[in-house]
Amino acid sequence: MSASPATWVAIAAGGAVGSVLRAAVSFGFARAGWPLATLAVNVAGSALLGALAAWLPARTATPAVTAALTVGLCGGFTTMSTLALEVVQQWQAGAPARAASYAVASLVCSVVAAAAGYAAAR
Repeated sequence: MSASPATWVAIAAGGAVGSVLRAAVSFGFARAGWPLATLAVNVAGSALLGALAAWLPARTATPAVTAALTVGLCGGFTTMSTLALEVVQQWQAGAPARAASYAVASLVCSVVAAAAGYAAAR
């Protein structure tokens, strides 16, 4: 599948907004035992992506708008790579139970949030 130049620009714009929002959330959370900022953005982003997946097709959104909001905004806002690094860092810091519980909680909460967002937008 190829994308038009307008779609690429829309993805970049959405990604820029998502990345800035991600940084704002990160700066707003104090570091505790769990990386709460990453958990918060991944759960919120999953809920938003689920809602957009249900809502956008009914609105006949253009491919550029759909890509800007899903790939761009949600992709820039959420962060699997940071989650993975934080799990590794907790494990290496001698907290394997915290690392495992954080990984499981992140996955389960994000999947539940995506399902809830999808259901709410239908």
